[in-house]
Amino acid sequence: MAHLRKITIAGLFGLYDHDLDLRQDPPLTIVAGPNGVGKTTLLRLTTALLRGAYRELLRYEFGTLSVENELGATIEVERTAERDLPSEAALFTLRFRHGVGPPQEATIEVQPPVADLIAMPDFLEHYDSETFVDVRDGELISEDDVLLRWGGRVREPIRPPTPPDWFHADEWRVDFIETKRLDTLLSSSLVARRPGPRLGPGVAHVERRGSPINRYLQVVANSLENARLESARINQARTSTVARRLLGEYSSKTVNVGRLRERYAQVERHAAALTANGLLSDSLAALPGGKLNPTQKRFFEMFLDDFEAKLEPLDPVSEKLEQLRSIIGHKFLNKELAISPEHGLTFAVEPAGNEIVADSLSSGEQHELALISRLLFDERAGTTVLIDEPELSLHVSWQHEMVEDLLEIARVSDVSFVLATHSTAIINNRWDIVNELGPLDFSPDERGQHKTSVAT
Repeated sequence: MAHLRKITIAGLFGLYDHDLDLRQDPPLTIVAGPNGVGKTTLLRLTTALLRGAYRELLRYEFGTLSVENELGATIEVERTAERDLPSEAALFTLRFRHGVGPPQEATIEVQPPVADLIAMPDFLEHYDSETFVDVRDGELISEDDVLLRWGGRVREPIRPPTPPDWFHADEWRVDFIETKRLDTLLSSSLVARRPGPRLGPGVAHVERRGSPINRYLQVVANSLENARLESARINQARTSTVARRLLGEYSSKTVNVGRLRERYAQVERHAAALTANGLLSDSLAALPGGKLNPTQKRFFEMFLDDFEAKLEPLDPVSEKLEQLRSIIGHKFLNKELAISPEHGLTFAVEPAGNEIVADSLSSGEQHELALISRLLFDERAGTTVLIDEPELSLHVSWQHEMVEDLLEIARVSDVSFVLATHSTAIINNRWDIVNELGPLDFSPDERGQHKTSVAT
């Protein structure tokens, strides 16, 4: 999938024209600037456009918004003249360009968001732009159903506009994280992005415990379990064909015993690392000492091939766990991260080694753990992750390390990042990846002076 490479908006709030060139090397762009120039709004509008959540576009004044990906394709939305529409509604024109020739185009009518039409019950929270979650039991509810249940006689249920046939959201992967809401937002892996049944039993249990951090750790647990299941499937498939392969493709193989023992040692180390990350429960059987006959050598060669195939689906998750361990390990004072299939992620407090669970961590530690867990385990490859004010709740020393942490996450997860921030600690002299959105009277010279004054 293609990462985003450019975001352009004209007439934001009727005042600002912004042009963001998103970095490819490194895959991280910092958006800085004074309050009120539209940093967060630009991220919200970009997310709304690429997710087909067009009602969000009604909340803000702008002329055109266009987003380009690394393949050179561009999606554009423009607010067009209204004709014979209710006062709250609006028309938008969508355009798609890729290569030469005229763009594909569609006009959609957008009704206002439900939250603007009725008094919302206290127990409903936004899940995404067109879906709510009932925090009492985890049920996902569409805007239409909210109107049916709580809208009274305000109006008949309205249908969200349908994206045109040529728009495929999966080809424009984007996620928006409002850091200030990490303690309340549900993770996208726990529930479907569209309304459906209530959350599963495991997640409902987490909700009843009232521990938001466990929502994110459930994503980590799900990733571990899915990797183990795939490993078990491969192991079962290979076990069922042992005799046939030993008498067939392996029967004529010549195996060097020295190379076999060296490879055995490598696989043992590989298995030990996966066991430490809670991904592997069975160990590698010892290779017999002394001389091996040709049949034994061929058998153990096949055994190693099968064992390595079983380990392969565990490796990507293990690499992410190692990254999580690395980021958390040097930040959380006197705490060591432990991972097991039975207990998930826990922490041993040194020097006594007492075990504590994640919801016993400090608020800042829980915030960091939630953010890093979500970025490592809940983002699909090819996603551009837009993060608003990631500095919230983080000590300044942790902010200094954020750019390097995110670049490591980008490497192992194939994601890219756009950060909107006021924090010079996050920038940490990395002005090469900063795109400043200044007020209208900022000249290039004044921007340079502003950068110098903020840095000092």
